[in-house]
Amino acid sequence: MSSLKAICDDLALLLKNSHNSQDNLETLFVEGYFNEECFSVFKRLLSLSISESFIESLFIDNEKYDFEHDDEEFDKGSVDWSININKAKLLEKTGYDSKFTAFEEYLFFSDDFLDVAERDFFGFRNPFEPSLLSEDKVIRIQVHGLDVSISGEYLRITPVDDTNVFKKSAHLYIPNQDKIKGTIKLISNSAIQIAPALFAITKGDVGDSKFAIIRNAYKSSLLASLATSFYSQGDISLDGLKHLSVNIGSWRSEDPLECKNLEELISWIYTGDDCETKKQLIADRLALELPQKFNLQGLNDSLIIESLEQAKSKYKFLLAERNEDYRKELKELYSDLRDFSTKLNELCDSISKGLVTDVLSLSFIFSLTVFSRITLGKREFMTDSSIELIFKGVAVYLLVSFVMRFWNANQSLINSERIFTDWSSKLHNHISKEEIKQISEKQLLPPKQHFLTVYVVVGAIHFILAVCSFFYRTWLY
Repeated sequence: MSSLKAICDDLALLLKNSHNSQDNLETLFVEGYFNEECFSVFKRLLSLSISESFIESLFIDNEKYDFEHDDEEFDKGSVDWSININKAKLLEKTGYDSKFTAFEEYLFFSDDFLDVAERDFFGFRNPFEPSLLSEDKVIRIQVHGLDVSISGEYLRITPVDDTNVFKKSAHLYIPNQDKIKGTIKLISNSAIQIAPALFAITKGDVGDSKFAIIRNAYKSSLLASLATSFYSQGDISLDGLKHLSVNIGSWRSEDPLECKNLEELISWIYTGDDCETKKQLIADRLALELPQKFNLQGLNDSLIIESLEQAKSKYKFLLAERNEDYRKELKELYSDLRDFSTKLNELCDSISKGLVTDVLSLSFIFSLTVFSRITLGKREFMTDSSIELIFKGVAVYLLVSFVMRFWNANQSLINSERIFTDWSSKLHNHISKEEIKQISEKQLLPPKQHFLTVYVVVGAIHFILAVCSFFYRTWLY
């Protein structure tokens, strides 16, 4: 397999001898005039078996080169040339096919491509517009001539054919885009991206000046994470003790540690589930200190540190108050569950008493008929059609009465459970719906099982008695 670096070295020589070139995301276009170095480069490139795959077009003196019939040896009288390289094909044929690597692969030929690229493909100049960077993939950009490298969770920039293994580094938690957007009111006609994790570079030469534009995109995204409402990069609101309208202007800093304290503040806000409360505490302090129309890029470290310390202190008191309220609500919840269990027991008692009533009634009828038979000595009395109707009526009564009791009790249980659920979700501010559900299921499982067991047993007895009554002749004779 041909070496990507060797091919890139030859292409770099063509770039050096060119009078026009365009290094785009997908292609490299170069044109120039022939000299001995160019003749040698073309000879090497065209001798490669894969050259036809990645060279989209080659023109010699304005005539298209035919890979099948033209000779690799050009006429020494040739004057000009132009070549168009398909970067994706070049990467694929040299072992960097995105289908088989862990990255989405890209290639550039200038170490200042981050600044001079015509289009902002990766969102470094405007991190708030969706770009090729996303939380669904990791992008690797190989740059010919680059002598430094960086790596983050979603982005890696390295020299061509770089074999450097990045060491693991400890870094603060940076929230994903969904979590950040869940705390911000986005008001815009176009799609907005607030994803500092995309631009977080944690390994390699993170302080190199070449990557200052990425660090700036990272800082801008971190600052946007403080917003209460986001209209655009130039119009952001922080709603603390007062409404503060601010912006995120342009900024270029060479200090690689500039975001350290801001990073810690954002990490604290978005760690855990209570993000909005913590963000509100930060906004309260910033709203008192900052003027209207302030450029957040000028937020100094001392204010960030003071705001974080004050917010942490206030948050501890809030947690203490919430814990007390939580205990009170938990006590009320268990009290409600006890009442609900009591209702289940009452329903079990009701159905059991209904069974006793039905059994006593049926026993009275059986006793009456047997007594009549003994005293009158008439066997035919039990075969009388009216007596048969009575026994069948008793059978029907036993089944219908049980079904009605069960339906009534079950509906009462469903209504009570619905009211309990609605009541709990509205009145319990410090206990989550999920926690209420888990506690309720655990506490109510035994009484519900008892309730169903009673109904199964009572239903079985009703059914047996109904069958005996309906087929009383079989049991009698």
